[in-house]
Amino acid sequence: MSSPTTSSVSKRRRVIIESSDEEDEAPALSKEKAEAVNKHDPVRQNGKKINEAADESPLEMSVVSQVNEAFEDETVSWTHLSLPFLEPSKIKDINGRRPDHPEYDPHTLYVPEEFKTKQTPGMRQWWELKSRYSDVILFFKVGKFYEMYHMDAMIGVKELGLVFMKGNFAHCGFPEVAFPRMADQLVRKGYKIARIEQTESIDAMNERCKRKSSSEKVVRREVCQLITPGTCTASTRSEISDVKAVETGDVENDDESFRDLINLANPDSFLLAVVESHGNKSYPFAFGIGLLNASTGKINIGQFLDDRHCSRLRTFLSHHPPNQLLIERGTAGVAIKSLIKTSLSCVPTEFLTPTKQFWSAKNTVQELETADYFPKRMSNITVDSNHVSKVSSFPDKESWPDVLLNMLSEDDPLGRTVKSEWELAFRCLGALIYYLRYCLIDREVLSLGFIDVYVPIDMKNANSQRSPGSIELFYDTQSQMVLDSITLSNLDIIRNNVDGSQEGSLLQRLNTCCTFFGRRLLRQWITAPPCNPNVIRQRQLAIENLISISDIIPKLRDKLAQLPDLERLITKIHLLGSKGDKNHPDSRAIIFEEVQYSRKNITDFVATLDGFELSYKIIHEINHYSLSSAYLKKLVTLTSLSGNFPDISEKINYFKNAFDAEKAKNEGRIIPEPGIDPEYDESVSEIKRIVEDMDRFLLKWSKTFGTRLAYWGTGRNRYQIEIPESLASRVPNSWQLSSQRKGVKRYTCSETQEWLSELTAAEERKDASLRSIMQHIFSSFSESFTEWHMAMSCLAELDCLIALSSYSTNASDVMCLPEFIDLNSSTKPLLEIVDGIHPCLINTFSGGDIIPNDIKLGTTSSMIYSPTQHHTLRDTFNNVSVILVTGPNMGGKSTLMRQAALLVILAHLGCRIPAKSCKLTPVDRIFSRLGASDRMLSGESTFLVELSETASILHHITPHSLVLMDELGRGTSTHDGSALAGAVVSYLAKPNGRFFDGCGPRTLFSTHYHSLVDQVANTDPSTSDEDVNHLCIGLGHMSCMVEAESESTNDLENITFLYKFIPGACPKSYGFNAARLAMLPDKVRVS
Repeated sequence: MSSPTTSSVSKRRRVIIESSDEEDEAPALSKEKAEAVNKHDPVRQNGKKINEAADESPLEMSVVSQVNEAFEDETVSWTHLSLPFLEPSKIKDINGRRPDHPEYDPHTLYVPEEFKTKQTPGMRQWWELKSRYSDVILFFKVGKFYEMYHMDAMIGVKELGLVFMKGNFAHCGFPEVAFPRMADQLVRKGYKIARIEQTESIDAMNERCKRKSSSEKVVRREVCQLITPGTCTASTRSEISDVKAVETGDVENDDESFRDLINLANPDSFLLAVVESHGNKSYPFAFGIGLLNASTGKINIGQFLDDRHCSRLRTFLSHHPPNQLLIERGTAGVAIKSLIKTSLSCVPTEFLTPTKQFWSAKNTVQELETADYFPKRMSNITVDSNHVSKVSSFPDKESWPDVLLNMLSEDDPLGRTVKSEWELAFRCLGALIYYLRYCLIDREVLSLGFIDVYVPIDMKNANSQRSPGSIELFYDTQSQMVLDSITLSNLDIIRNNVDGSQEGSLLQRLNTCCTFFGRRLLRQWITAPPCNPNVIRQRQLAIENLISISDIIPKLRDKLAQLPDLERLITKIHLLGSKGDKNHPDSRAIIFEEVQYSRKNITDFVATLDGFELSYKIIHEINHYSLSSAYLKKLVTLTSLSGNFPDISEKINYFKNAFDAEKAKNEGRIIPEPGIDPEYDESVSEIKRIVEDMDRFLLKWSKTFGTRLAYWGTGRNRYQIEIPESLASRVPNSWQLSSQRKGVKRYTCSETQEWLSELTAAEERKDASLRSIMQHIFSSFSESFTEWHMAMSCLAELDCLIALSSYSTNASDVMCLPEFIDLNSSTKPLLEIVDGIHPCLINTFSGGDIIPNDIKLGTTSSMIYSPTQHHTLRDTFNNVSVILVTGPNMGGKSTLMRQAALLVILAHLGCRIPAKSCKLTPVDRIFSRLGASDRMLSGESTFLVELSETASILHHITPHSLVLMDELGRGTSTHDGSALAGAVVSYLAKPNGRFFDGCGPRTLFSTHYHSLVDQVANTDPSTSDEDVNHLCIGLGHMSCMVEAESESTNDLENITFLYKFIPGACPKSYGFNAARLAMLPDKVRVS
């Protein structure tokens, strides 16, 4: 809850908004007066609101309500600002506990009963809800409007640009149809929203309160949904399919605003639960994590040990930046507290009560058993042998996801005990389930059963297998390269370090995907590239195959660009299909714009079917060409033909023929075709039979009376038989006169009354079927969720491969396909790049301005390229695993180091790289120690940060790592800094037997300590000194041309940077040249 300001007086503008509140409505403004209001009101001009929110689109600035009357600005004291129980010194939770109480609940508020009794029925109802949801913005439904009161109204005016309504208390609102936009804007800014609906009609209220006084009459309202930054599921009130890449323009548009629109149109919403425990001596921390991607419904849970720097947890956070954090109150350890103060300082955090809200592992199992979230397994889901064994062990949990079953102990026949190595993970799952239940979306999300296990990339894969007698290779147990949070930031892989945008990042250069789900997958590929050479070669072959059939790529891209966001759409359809719980408040909600919402949901469903239908055309079109890549061919081949793409054509046809799509989108309801809904078909057949019987009955009596008879009436008075008054004497005695008019009498009989009763019942069944048919169809669609998701995944991979092939052909004039060398007992780590170019600088300068450079780290032995003009560099650096990089300030040392790492990442992605040639062994991890900054919030100086990052590198390096270290030791004295830098270089060159015989990891180490350079350069090759091994350390520098400014001042030189990396050491750093470029005063430079 927002605390009141120190002043109880606020200056504000008041207008009356047309509403269906219980209060009297104000008369409408005249046209002339309304125009005058718009002219003088700074919030409303030309019929539109001025955009006050930084992230609000101009398309979202339409007026949300009609202005009826306006008042001049005046100074008024808001009611809530003077309420004693809202003063910070007097605030209590709903149980009367102050904030310093250990069990204080910050989500609730104490509101005195004597205060509530003085309120109107509607306002009393609002305060009762606010006392239970004090930290939530209440969207309080009043008729067709959502209203915001008191402190919530203040936020609505400030953040949404709304205007105050008349009254002595803060009050604003907006129409029901604006809910998705308003909620989205507040949630993006970190607020929590509660959607409160009327759950009974006025007639029902009058019946319930007929013996109560008017002061006690108020329609029942309930919280139907809570939306938080981490639980933004697909909205049931807005379209997902209305934003398509093809509609936003050319997918190759380089405009950053365009790309931000594409990438941020539907951002992921991550809810993270994390708990900390004690580890062991090597890994002092143990973490459990539970991550919900609310946009797709996927849950990842995991448990792992971590070092003192929390390297694994920080890497996880960089790959999955959370929008909201769940922490166990009172038990957060040192590591989590430090992260909350630093890396996660801007993330909204919820502190949950231990056991009651942050469940134990045992309580989580019990809650899962009781709630029965997971539906029965579908026949289309493949059940592996592991799951079969679990089913026999825990027969009452046969519908549970395999991931959860594998975490239960076999020693407990009831399956209610969690294995110790997964206890923290299950606790985090319990926190997620509790919070989803708190937000009233637990059943919708968990019924997907979309749960997976998270294992840190650098942890060994226990399920990996290798043939007996073979050596253990790191990529047999580690499938992906590790790029930690520091490396992702230092190399500008996802965002740049200047303004945090994607401009100039590796992701921006590669991201020409046409689909939203393809872009999300490409981001995952870039942050965790494969490191198994066999996997990389498969991807290389697929990309080369696409390059060979480049004539069809534009057509494929056009079709892919027409696909909606299928990943989120199938999740939304599942959520809609699972809303059949009659106990959920939403099932009782009175929605005035239900037809409009239904239109949007039907439009999304039809777009999903059209998207999957188009996907069939895409795979059939590409299959007409010769595909030499087995990986690519499998992606676009049906499962019935031993491929990966599911055969969903029959399902698509079934749902497309289930109803008239255009009619459904126009009317906002689905009328099923025969054979789709048995209950509907039965009721329609029953109605038809009854009508035919009644028609035959009428025809029979028409013949008897000798005249044409007709039925008359509507509703329950239907089917009265009209008899001419002249024939009334012939009417059977059993018929009853029901009404008459001049010349005609109307009768009913037992037959027509019985048929009418049957007809009314059949029509009610038909209407009930129509009301639930959309939910039934969506539920039926979601039964094949696994197949729909597999089809989407194949399309996403195809989209990513096409994007990489586009980069491979268009990035530079000179591109090469990297050659990966398999590791074996005689192979040494190698990285050899000839004429490499920084991949993010291509197209930034004119072609001739980029200087290509060579990099050679490791031993080539017999694998050396044929001699070329580059032989000097490669011969000099043969058998070298560490290169000391020197050169003038601003000479390009850091750029060279980043270039080497980015080219390695590109090589592991499987695409061509901007270089003449490249040969390397797989890299398991890239470490980087670049730049300098302190961590003020955690109390770490610049030098301590440097050493902490260096220590993490030295503890985790392997012979297959790539290390970048830039000017280590500059944060302290020259003596101490050079000593530390020298010791670190020696350790990296020969890590004292930590690894197999040979040198350490491939390392680029830039420095301005020329004493260190001299020490390496003057080392006697015959020495046995283990501190410096000249065979593993080489010297290279960024070349430059030096000219003295004048003959008398030799210290002031003009430096021309050549940006060429050559062997040897640079004699000086030429810092005065940098001072001249920075325009330091001449007196400073000369002195």
